Amino acid sequence: MITAKQLAKTLLQMSEEEVDRQKVMQQFFAFMERYHLEGLLPNVAGELESAERERILAVALHITTAHPLTPAEEANIRMSIGAKDAPLIATLDKELFGGFRARYRGMEYEGSLGHTAGKLEKKLMEE
Repeated sequence: MITAKQLAKTLLQMSEEEVDRQKVMQQFFAFMERYHLEGLLPNVAGELESAERERILAVALHITTAHPLTPAEEANIRMSIGAKDAPLIATLDKELFGGFRARYRGMEYEGSLGHTAGKLEKKLMEE
């Protein structure tokens, strides 16, 4: 038995391979109708929404700060990380004294005040 998840995955794959998106949709709906799978459409839509959320999370710039970012702060972080056009997921964490933590495309960036103070302390202890 075919599942909504399989149908959604197939539709996404077809849309990546075919330039004419309208053609893909026509073929997909014709398939759904031919095999009487119209009842799965709401579930397919849900699976497509989940896939889109996962895609956005994977390419998003995640920034954690102690306070809301100003547009200038956000632009500065984006520029330093190279995430100019990435969707932003901003999180507040009152445990941070200042600065930020960021995650983008598998890399983690630590610009928090606590981290910077720790690095300074370690350097001073070495000298």
